[in-house]
Amino acid sequence: VRVPIAVPLAQWLIWPPPFDYPLAALGPATGLFVLFFKFYDALSGFSAPSSYVMSAARAREEFPQLDAQRMKYVCVFYEGAHNDARTNLSIAFTAAAHGACMANYAEVRRILFDGAGTACGAEVLDRAEPDATPFFVKAKKVIYAGGPFTDGLRELSEGKDVKPVVNGSGGTHIVLPPYYCPRHLGMVDMMTSRG
Repeated sequence: VRVPIAVPLAQWLIWPPPFDYPLAALGPATGLFVLFFKFYDALSGFSAPSSYVMSAARAREEFPQLDAQRMKYVCVFYEGAHNDARTNLSIAFTAAAHGACMANYAEVRRILFDGAGTACGAEVLDRAEPDATPFFVKAKKVIYAGGPFTDGLRELSEGKDVKPVVNGSGGTHIVLPPYYCPRHLGMVDMMTSRG
């Protein structure tokens, strides 16, 4: 499912910059946001409708409660919506079909390394069992697929002094009545006090 998302821009310069990326502060004034969303289109292999710019006048029609007098323009891009639980199950079942051993409620306590310093397994604890003792899992390959928890995984192998590399973003999802915004178009506000 493809979902159009509107990004209203009411200032030519945004500070603090979106995603803590200083160049993004110039996005509205330089057209970088438009180029960014065209690049985003390309990443999808142009499989979704193309991103576009909506005028302030059109934004007033689509979002009647928005302070459109301040609006410079609105970028609209498309996101894909999917059932992430179903995707994760599909990945797990595919891995199992190719010989992977699957475990649920399993906590990796420590990464194991061979003599050459290559990861070769993990010490695991079964969290579903109250009195479980850790066990070892050997592997030819170890993949760190931690998403926002990547820094915690890196601490398991590199120690507690590892420099964080994940700068997570936070947001709030709000469902509004139809008189605030159209049902066919989402909206994200990048001009927040946290960037």
